[in-house]
Amino acid sequence: KNTKGHISSVTWGEWHPTQKNAFLTAGADGTIRQWDTTKKNCEAVAVIKPLKAGMRAPVVNQFKFMEEKGLVV
Repeated sequence: KNTKGHISSVTWGEWHPTQKNAFLTAGADGTIRQWDTTKKNCEAVAVIKPLKAGMRAPVVNQFKFMEEKGLVV
């Protein structure tokens, strides 16, 4: 099922270091979501799922931007 946001509690959030209209959130649902404040209702524009379907997702408690490599870890 697709949702407009996390399906459980948000555990971390951080503004993008270079894109002023973007921020990321992490959740107990095991996903990291990128949000765009310029979109209607501040839509999630990307969802990062760390595990294969059917496996229990770990809670994501924190992440860090690695802008020079284009990564979120």
